[in-house]
This record gives sequence, C-alpha cells and structure tokens, in this order.
Amino acid sequence: MRTILVITLKELRSYFFSLTGYVIWSLFLLIEGFVFWFLLNAFSNPQNSFNEPISHFFFGTFYYWFLLLIIPPLLTMRSLAEEYKSGTIDLLSSAPITEAQIIMAKFFAAFIFFSFMWCSTLFYFYLIEPHTELDWMRIINGYLGTFLVSGLFISAGIFASSISTSQIVSAIIAFAFALLLFSFGFIEYFISSPIFSGVLKYCNIMDNTIRFGQGIFDTRPVIFFLSLTVLFLNMSVAVLDSRRWR
Repeated sequence: MRTILVITLKELRSYFFSLTGYVIWSLFLLIEGFVFWFLLNAFSNPQNSFNEPISHFFFGTFYYWFLLLIIPPLLTMRSLAEEYKSGTIDLLSSAPITEAQIIMAKFFAAFIFFSFMWCSTLFYFYLIEPHTELDWMRIINGYLGTFLVSGLFISAGIFASSISTSQIVSAIIAFAFALLLFSFGFIEYFISSPIFSGVLKYCNIMDNTIRFGQGIFDTRPVIFFLSLTVLFLNMSVAVLDSRRWR
C-alpha cells in the first residue's frame, strides 16, 4: 500500500504542478462555468417553467458529456505511453513493484485529480444556495454518478495507454473506448431482440448517470461501472506483465 501511495503522490504532483494540468483544469472550469451561467439565466426567466431542479440539467448537458469523454483520455494518455517512450517503465519493472501497484497508482492519481476538478464545481451551487432551495441529496447523488463514470473512462484510458507508445494514439484509443461505451445507450433503439435490447439498456451509461442526477440511487449501475473499471485495470496489468516477459 505504501508503494502505491508513493507512486500516486508522484503522479499527482505531475498533474497539479504542470502546465498541462492547469490548462485542462482551467478549460474545464470555463466550460462548466458557462453551463451553470446559462442554466441560471434559463431558470431565472419567468417565461420558462421547469419541473426538475437545476442539478438535474447540470448533470445532463452536452458539455457535461463532452468533458467526461474528452478529459480522461487527455489525463491518461501519458500514464504508460510516456514511460514506454522514455524507458522508465523498465526501471519500474525491475524495481520491487508489481504491475498491479503501478496500474493502481496511475489510476488513483488520474482519478483523484479529475475528482478534484469536479468537486471545484460545487462552488457554483454554493453561490446560488442563498437564492434558491437546493436538493443536496440529488446533487451528491449526481456527483456520485459522475465519479463512477469518470473512474470507468479513466480506467479505459489507462488501458489505452498501456497498449501504445504514443500519447496521441493512446488518447485517440481511449476516446474511442469511451465513445463506444457511451454509444450503448443509442444502439439499443436499433435492436429488435428484447434480450439484447435489455442488456444494452442496462449498459446505458447516459441514462444511468442522468438517473443519479435525478436523485435515484440504484446498485445495478454501480456494480456495472465498478465491474468495467476493474476489467480495464486488470487488462492493463496483463499488458504490463506481458512486457516483462518479452
């Protein structure tokens, strides 16, 4: 556990004290700030009538999904691809560190950094709390769904980085994985078989996440997200382990 903590802290420093990290975080806050400003104006307009609270729309906009699909590949593209290119992966492999420890540390660092980014948007809700009634259980549930999807896409990004020596190729593969997982929610409408349609509906990431934002907590999507996350991490460990025996 200590080994994972040491590597995680090293990776976190590279996120928090790098120009890339600041640029990604600034872009993230700029987009989310615009979304919140737009929603605030829409809700304050007396001509508009909404049956759902603002948090429901905050966790379901195009920009919300744009950030979830784009940022994890950018955060993880250098995780292992850079280690391959610089040769430092050989030093790590020869050290008394297991492949699982390396992968978990890389995952935790990217996940913690991305979680900090999302938690910083809580400030927007804090700003409007004196002026409107907020359902904090819905908001917390929405963030829980966001963290689960983030973990899944980050684990897919770690796997993509483990199979490529190029950061750009790694980012493209990670984005393709995330987009494929995201598209399950649309494919179900073109499937006539009720069995396959039911499976795809269960795998509908967008609907599951939106339900979290509505305050609906269901253990089934939690198990689904965590299972896929563990699967991608295990595949990353297998890829890294195979390199040791080449």
